[in-house]
Amino acid sequence: MTTRNDLLTVSSVAALTYALGSIVHEGIGHGGACLLVDGIPRELSSMDFDCDVHGLGAVAEKIVAAGGTIANLIFGLGALALYRKAPRTSSQLWRFSAWLFAAVNLMVGTGYFLFSGVGGIGDWTVVIDGLEPSWLWRAILAVGGAALYFVTTVYLFNALGPLIGEARPERYRRALGLATVSYLAGCALSLLAGFLNPAGLALVAISGAAASLGGTSGLAWGPQMLRGAPTPAANAPPTDPEPIARSWPVIALAGATSILFIVILGHGVHFH
Repeated sequence: MTTRNDLLTVSSVAALTYALGSIVHEGIGHGGACLLVDGIPRELSSMDFDCDVHGLGAVAEKIVAAGGTIANLIFGLGALALYRKAPRTSSQLWRFSAWLFAAVNLMVGTGYFLFSGVGGIGDWTVVIDGLEPSWLWRAILAVGGAALYFVTTVYLFNALGPLIGEARPERYRRALGLATVSYLAGCALSLLAGFLNPAGLALVAISGAAASLGGTSGLAWGPQMLRGAPTPAANAPPTDPEPIARSWPVIALAGATSILFIVILGHGVHFH
């Protein structure tokens, strides 16, 4: 029988992952760096973190700016390690959750270098501010970020085997289904929260759309890496991978988290 993953559960995992990924970047990354340099937290939203570093110098500002990306990379690598070391008895839901959390964080983390290098805006323009020649540093960010993003995306989809099997073209179709549904659900949540941000649509375009639509775009094109000639029937795996079954607890948790994420972090939380 053909593997049929429950799309509602897949969408719910994606909503949770994108919400947590935003918290990792803004709250843990920028927020943690703000506290590390003795800055004053001002506001946390789904798309930005406002830290007052007045009087602390340029180094403190750079540390806060770099914190978001660094947090994404650390959490992404940690989730990828958990996915790769998951026991064979692990459920497909657990495997997929770990893989998607790794994918979203690593894509956003590596994609930010490319975004700042090409656009000349964002966190890493703050980090390289003052370094000369500026065009060379931007080029390093752009080229290095593009290379890292591509290699990361290819690696992630090549590691998707336990969830999609090895037979072609079935593995491509299964990967495309999982990744596309996740991408659409996660981006929709991020943009819905962003539209409530008091900073306006400019922040949605610069930060929200860049981080969700652009930052995780590897989910949209990554499955193409799995295309190939059909596997001969004699060499095909004897059974399909187990499907991701419907999980009402995950769906309920995702629903509650999404509402809180949109309503609270969408508007932003003010600390001072």
